[in-house]
Amino acid sequence: MNVDQPLVHLSDLSLAAALVSVGHEMINASMSEADGMYFAFARTKKLRKSADKYWAGTLKVKARQYSDNKDNLRKRARASKFEL
Repeated sequence: MNVDQPLVHLSDLSLAAALVSVGHEMINASMSEADGMYFAFARTKKLRKSADKYWAGTLKVKARQYSDNKDNLRKRARASKFEL
């Protein structure tokens, strides 16, 4: 990833899991008591198109992969809560 690449931070676990399922790389996951879970992705046109398809209900993902990614993202965000 380009260090100058702007990021987008998402708080929607389902959207983040769908984006990972179609090949987008999650840069970071975090969780706090006050703010909940957040997932960071590189801000790209491809990411925006995938997110638009998700909200339109037309993004195609494999069900098992989506479910596994959702569980893994949740675990990763919770694990970040305990990191210093």
